[in-house]
Amino acid sequence: MSRNDITGDSLTTKAATDAFREGWERIFHRHTPVAPFRCVFCGAPSWRDPTDQIPPADYCSDFEHGEPEVFEVIPRAYGQLATDHLVNNLRCALFARPGMGKTVATLAALDSIYLAGETRPTIIFAPKRVAKYTWPKEVNKWADFRHLEISAIVGNEKERLAALSRDVPLFTTNYEQIPWLLDHFGSKWPFANVVPDEATKLKSLRISVRQRKDGSRYLHGTKGGSLRADRLARVVCSPAVRRVMELTGTPVSNGLKDLWGQLFFLDAGRRLGRSYGAFEQRWFERVMKHKNDKFGELRPKIGAEAEINSRIADICLALDPKDWFPDLKVPLRFTVMVDMPAKARELYKKMEREMYIEIGNKGIEAFTASSMTMKCRQLAAGAIYTDPETEDWAEVHDEKLQALEDIYEEAGGLPLLVAYNFKSDLARLLRAFPVSSPRRALIWRLMPALRSL
Repeated sequence: MSRNDITGDSLTTKAATDAFREGWERIFHRHTPVAPFRCVFCGAPSWRDPTDQIPPADYCSDFEHGEPEVFEVIPRAYGQLATDHLVNNLRCALFARPGMGKTVATLAALDSIYLAGETRPTIIFAPKRVAKYTWPKEVNKWADFRHLEISAIVGNEKERLAALSRDVPLFTTNYEQIPWLLDHFGSKWPFANVVPDEATKLKSLRISVRQRKDGSRYLHGTKGGSLRADRLARVVCSPAVRRVMELTGTPVSNGLKDLWGQLFFLDAGRRLGRSYGAFEQRWFERVMKHKNDKFGELRPKIGAEAEINSRIADICLALDPKDWFPDLKVPLRFTVMVDMPAKARELYKKMEREMYIEIGNKGIEAFTASSMTMKCRQLAAGAIYTDPETEDWAEVHDEKLQALEDIYEEAGGLPLLVAYNFKSDLARLLRAFPVSSPRRALIWRLMPALRSL
């Protein structure tokens, strides 16, 4: 694998701007905004998510199909810096805390790339909920990007194939679909640009670059790594992929050792070593905690962090709110919208109308308006009490737990305070974040306070 497999001529912002001025009318008419969903009742194009569609009284109308809430992007200095970084580097990473505009900066960069002449599509890998809802909503939310169409490759195989058949520039899918996607395309990988959102999911890559007798290089898998990341790396590190834009808020949530797998997708090991073993040997040391300790604790050597940062500084841009908002005293608030699944929403609406629903073989009745409100809150949370005497409950959906998982992953070890309303919520939280897993420590750090509520 030669250096030209990874790098090449950069597309400058000026070139993108010139292309924008010359070809905007052509691009705009070619990519007329299209409603991303279909009405579940009449099949017409709809701006409303299927989980947010309400049965019409008589027939569907423009009101039922909705209109998107559109916003104008407000340019900020760090946002332009991030966009320029993504445009001017063929393979790079953007490390930005939640709320710093990673998605908008990425869409602006992709918009510039397509305006400058890119013809092949882009694939965005993200957690399932983010791939299914967040990216499509962000594209349609901003007036600047509504001419870009996006298709979410999620659901069963039939739905995924239908999403793939669309002629759009942007596709999203969850990381779990990587093996299916690679099997589907085989050697005919169609995506020129790969955008791993929450790129820390690729940190478990364990692969190495080896050299044949004739001088050519190849990728060799090693034990202990992620098979999914291994298969993706073989495609991403080939000439089939031109651009890679890694996005994450916390690239080193578990320490500097997380960086090697993520950086390998950008430069095939040129900066941090062609194998994880070489990376570990150069910048880490094992410290034995006691005489019977067989493995010890992996710790960075003195000066390792500064040296690693200097090696990756040309392709990695880190944005910290402290650098851009030094006088910020009021915390930034972000609302994470969670969509109820269609079946759960149907139960919710029926409880509102009839004050009675059935789950399984049990009937659940609300005798007063306040009781009905409480039942609806339980349904929205994901579990409803089926017997007030025994406090038995039935799970309806886990969308909020998935959203919490995404928030936790993005926070990357930052402390989280999780509030809940019902004991069933606590039981489900502890089941989703068990004490046996170090990643789930956020719940157990708060257990004394939670148990006292």
